[in-house]
Amino acid sequence: MLFFKIELRLLDLELKPSESIISIIKQLAADKAQEVRAALLWNLAYTGYKNKELGWQIFNIIFDKTQTHLWASGEEFLYHQYYGNFEKVKPYLDKIKNEAINEAGATWGRLSALCMIQSYIDQQEFFKELKRINMKDVWDGALSVFIANLEKNPDGLCQKSFRDFINENKIQKEFGHKIDGAFSLDEKGKYIKAETGKLFIDFLTLDDDKMPRMHFFIDWIEYQVTINPIIALELCESLLSKLQSFETKSRFWHSKPLISTLTTILRESDEMDDLDLINRAVHLQDQFLMMGIDGMDDYLVEAAML
Repeated sequence: MLFFKIELRLLDLELKPSESIISIIKQLAADKAQEVRAALLWNLAYTGYKNKELGWQIFNIIFDKTQTHLWASGEEFLYHQYYGNFEKVKPYLDKIKNEAINEAGATWGRLSALCMIQSYIDQQEFFKELKRINMKDVWDGALSVFIANLEKNPDGLCQKSFRDFINENKIQKEFGHKIDGAFSLDEKGKYIKAETGKLFIDFLTLDDDKMPRMHFFIDWIEYQVTINPIIALELCESLLSKLQSFETKSRFWHSKPLISTLTTILRESDEMDDLDLINRAVHLQDQFLMMGIDGMDDYLVEAAML
């Protein structure tokens, strides 16, 4: 790809490549060998950044005919172009959906979700299309975007879309760990609202080893108690009710954050001298103890010292 490297170097120097170089690159973009066209896509996003018109010319040639396996390589170019250029990107979203959804479903899901966030696509219409296609890769691509953008509009579209996703997919096994991971405090978890947490509990399921998919979620509840102990109490009550509803006794090893949360709830209730809250906190303690959760004995010792 010597000519493409020359083109990139000229663009770096703010120089326009010669017509002969552009002509050769366009010939390569139409090459029958998929590997040749894929190689051009590796740096096409940068070409489009330096020279939008040229970038689109090359991209249009590469994807002029039906493609199935090059969309993953072409995604980066479309990602850098969708904002402000939706009218050019939309035909390619339709092309992926109509010609390569089985091979590039995740690409379509990610790009379409990004366009939805920018209001190029209506949220309700997007979810109708997600449900119509109903493919794991498509849902997963959209979910990645919802999670990645939770902090950008914590009260808005991504938070709602994340909840809508949970409602539609019921935390199926395929998505359970990814949804739980969204609550990671090292990532986007601090931006997730209590409403979303309660919905997560409603659709909580057990893994094959009888463990609930909520490792990061438990850390998130511990974080919530530092913000609003009453909300944390309500979350723990909902979680208790959900765990008790399973026909099979669930295994629960990641218990330290939960125990810390229960300790804080009891302490805060005691400091507020609210008898109702104290009774609710003690009831939680008793019920979780009866479930045999690991570490509850230590919790009782700590609670007795309050």
